[in-house]
Amino acid sequence: MGYRGSNLAVCFILFIALPLLSILIEARKSKLIQSNKAVSDRTGKLFSLFNVVKFENEACVTQSDQTMRGTCFSQATCQEKGGRADGNCASGFGVCCMFAIRTCGGTVVQNCTYIQNTGFPAASNTVSQTCNYMFDRIDANICQVRLDFDTTVLRTDPGLAGMCGGAGDSLQVGSPFSPSRFAFPPTVCGTLTGQHMYIESARTGNTAGSLAIQTGTALGDRRYKIKVTYVDCQSRLRAPSGCAQFFTGVSGTITSYNFQGGEFLRNQDYTHCIRQEEGFCQFQLYETPGVPDAFSVSENGNGQAQVQICKNRNFVTVPSMAINPNGIRGFSDYRCGMTFSSQSGDTTPGALLSTRVTPFRVQVHTLKADDGNQVTFANLKGFSLDYNQIPC
Repeated sequence: MGYRGSNLAVCFILFIALPLLSILIEARKSKLIQSNKAVSDRTGKLFSLFNVVKFENEACVTQSDQTMRGTCFSQATCQEKGGRADGNCASGFGVCCMFAIRTCGGTVVQNCTYIQNTGFPAASNTVSQTCNYMFDRIDANICQVRLDFDTTVLRTDPGLAGMCGGAGDSLQVGSPFSPSRFAFPPTVCGTLTGQHMYIESARTGNTAGSLAIQTGTALGDRRYKIKVTYVDCQSRLRAPSGCAQFFTGVSGTITSYNFQGGEFLRNQDYTHCIRQEEGFCQFQLYETPGVPDAFSVSENGNGQAQVQICKNRNFVTVPSMAINPNGIRGFSDYRCGMTFSSQSGDTTPGALLSTRVTPFRVQVHTLKADDGNQVTFANLKGFSLDYNQIPC
């Protein structure tokens, strides 16, 4: 009887204890689940906080080359767009994403893309080759494309001074804005390092322009690294329509294409434009001090300003509000010869003060070929002119 009673007592205890234990276990599970959920929520919030970090896709300086620029993207976005991470940006949340085309030809699909010759920075000695680059219309509000010739050295024709093409090389841009494919800006060659060029782009069509670099038959090294920048229609860096070059600031230097190469190029018709800064109404133009042959555009007509003398030679013009001998207001001051001066016939350089014609601009015209005794390109270097804007 004692043993049986003991069993009954154990059974009674188990009958009471097991449900209680089950309740305790379930409560513990519930606490664990709630605790894990809280941890998960906190972790999720932390990850969500990290994921919402945003930054502007601004220009950045690449780590490997301080002269080059990239665009600040996340690591994943840079990879998706086909770029290469080259340093950090946005306080380490982003990477400086660099885009480059290192082949003969290709399509630019990202802003701030570099076009380079194959093997750059090593030079290329390939002859008789054409490399075509297209500029994709990355946005409907693109009005211009700017090319910066960070490093560009192409050959002129060794047998014909100032000649692009033929045995020499040529750099041609195509513009949807132009009536013909290469009507604006001009074909250039030689040493263009440090200079730039604007291409007008219509707002319609799939392309915003094109670039063709053609090497001639002349032996020698060529190299180029050209930065492509898309210019928004509302940007302050947008040049006035019809300007091959656009300068900002109250002072600066304007040089003809290939001035560094020492040859004035043939068949040039283009315009240098200067942005009128606030509070300034005129600009002064003069030969760059200390630069040899700072104005060397035609062998004859030294220091001349008359249209009848310069029109059959290479010349530059500056818009004027003066009244010409025919009583017409708003003609241009012509300058040709080997001296840039304010007075016709001067053989000593002097400053030319423009009038209030805007936009501020300097136009360039050169002949296509030698014109008998009128002009020869053999000893012509081009020009380097400084400008200063004059307060109102």
